[in-house]
Amino acid sequence: MVNVESLNRKYSTPLSLLEQQKICSTLRRINDRKLLSELASRGIKLTDVGRDSPPIRVLLGADILGSILTGRIEILSSGVSAVETLLGWTILGLGKKKEVVNLVTLSLQNIYVPKMWDLEVLGITDPTEKINESLLEEETLTHFKETIRTCEDQRYEVALPWLAGHPALYDKYDAAESRLRTATKRLINENYFEAYNNVFKQWEAEGIIEAVPINQLAKEVHYLPHRPVIKPSSNTTKVRPVFDASFKKPGFASLNECLSVFPSLIHKILPLLLRFRSGSIGVIADVKQAFLQIRLRTEDRDVLRFLWWENTGCSEIRIYRHCRVVFGVFSSPFLLNATISYHLEREKFQT
Repeated sequence: MVNVESLNRKYSTPLSLLEQQKICSTLRRINDRKLLSELASRGIKLTDVGRDSPPIRVLLGADILGSILTGRIEILSSGVSAVETLLGWTILGLGKKKEVVNLVTLSLQNIYVPKMWDLEVLGITDPTEKINESLLEEETLTHFKETIRTCEDQRYEVALPWLAGHPALYDKYDAAESRLRTATKRLINENYFEAYNNVFKQWEAEGIIEAVPINQLAKEVHYLPHRPVIKPSSNTTKVRPVFDASFKKPGFASLNECLSVFPSLIHKILPLLLRFRSGSIGVIADVKQAFLQIRLRTEDRDVLRFLWWENTGCSEIRIYRHCRVVFGVFSSPFLLNATISYHLEREKFQT
């Protein structure tokens, strides 16, 4: 276990590394004056510059990448991209000469890397595993149909699809508080605190989140760490919160590991694309903030708590909880798809 720290010492994180005599071939440092000048004009400073090609000392993989990206990306005139991480800026992509400038990374969202090579991704599974998955799918769908209900405002309310006998769930308050303070420092330094705070204010006004009553604060619960994703180039949302339901402490499970993600919809993609091509005209539609349109039942909201500030002075922490389906929780795509299917079936029988 080693501690990796940014040069400005504003961020550090412990990492478990594998030791190897040679990690990979060397990469040239940045020495393009025009590129460095353009970076400087945008307030971006690189430290890994020069004409030599030193050996690679540490290689961070896709499992670490998602936790250190800040969301800020600058597209340069040469065609390469400057990507900000909590450890500093990095350059990636192909220049106009179609040569790798520094490095190329693969960013995956909500996927466990070894799963990329599993046969079930292609729909090829062991018969025994197929039976077990079918049973789990049936149980998950049955639970969904038994717990979904229509509220007075005609909004659907669903329950989280808990796995039977799931492992212990650590409350993660300490991790949530640590992430909160780290995120707050960054938001203040980059002048995005007010915008980030306004997102939560709007969510609370719309009933997407709610403050936890004082008489419920001692209840056994679970907290979601969150961090800001900043996109200065966005015309609509320049900063938004992202919640981490995969964070876990040794000896305990993450929230995502306690929830069912079945049935998988991957095998339906190819037939869907083929049907889409069969007609002359294709029609697609999008539901605005689809996850946030579906309400979560009260019993499940306390495992979706998070921390934010009582006031802009950041002197007192306030506890909130989600009232709607949360982006970042692995079961959310299933709940959205199942709710849409349920609605279409219900409307079909009513018309």
